[in-house]
Formats: sequence, structure tokens, C-alpha cells
Amino acid sequence: MLRDRSPGWGRLALVLAVQLAILAAIPFRQARARLAGEDVVLESMPVDPLDPLSGYYVALAWRAERDAGAWQGPGDGAWLVIRRGAPAWVGEACLGERPPPEPDRLAIRAERAGDGCRIPAAQRFYIPEARRAEVEAAMRETGRKALVDARVDGNGNVVLLRLRAGTTVVGR
Repeated sequence: MLRDRSPGWGRLALVLAVQLAILAAIPFRQARARLAGEDVVLESMPVDPLDPLSGYYVALAWRAERDAGAWQGPGDGAWLVIRRGAPAWVGEACLGERPPPEPDRLAIRAERAGDGCRIPAAQRFYIPEARRAEVEAAMRETGRKALVDARVDGNGNVVLLRLRAGTTVVGR
């Protein structure tokens, strides 16, 4: 009789499994990009705000986003196409559909922003508070520009690895 009154352990296990799957899926794209992605270097034009709940970060605006120009259809998605350049990869196009793979070209999963594209997964780079003053000084010396090392996986997911402003390097 006690068994009929208690909630089913099967249902509880199912709910817990679904919640665990959701939690695992959140960082999966970035983990996959970190492990199996292609290395790229992007040039940024950062600003330095403070998020009271998260700490200090560098908000990033990418030169590649600006250089890619206006969004081009067909399709209702957004892909920022970049090509290898020196010292940083260069924005080539903002497309509605993912282009076929080509040597020295990558497509990054993006979203439409106004007439162009922006990379939502790469808008912030967190800075340890102990290094904030050092990073600010380095950014002033470089004219508020920095290079960011990132990885892009085969599905267009991006993960930021390092921020380089002059000789100052933050990240792994």
C-alpha cells in the first residue's frame, strides 16, 4: 500500500535525466569548439564595462563583423564568413545560409543585427579583477584594439581563448 502513495521513482529519474541533459547541452557547443575547432585570430575594438553580477569583462565589437558588410539572403539564418588574413582573419560576408566549406574560409554561427551580422557567442571576454588595471593600460597603449584567439568548430560555434593587447595576454 505504501508503494501506491509514493511518487514513481521512474518519473523522478526521468525528470532528473532531462534536467541533467539540459545542463550538459548548454556548454556543449563551446566545449566542442574548444576541443575540435580551428584556430582563428579576430581583431576587436573593445570597451570596458562592469557587470555587477559577473565582474569585469571586455565587451567586444569585431572588425570582421563590420568588414563583412550587409546581410545577404536567401535564408533567414546568419553566418559570418571570414577568410584567413594577417594578423587577423577578415570578414568577407554575412549570409543567410551557411556556405560550403572552402580552404582558408570559415563560417561562424551569427545573428542578424541591423543590416549585418554579430557573433552572439563572442561578445564578452571576462577579465580577472586582479589584472583589470594591467589590461586597461595595455588597451590604452594599443588604441583600444586587441587580438583575440578563438576556435571555430565544424558547426560554426566559436569559443574565445585569449585576449592579446600588445604584450599583455589574458586567458588560456
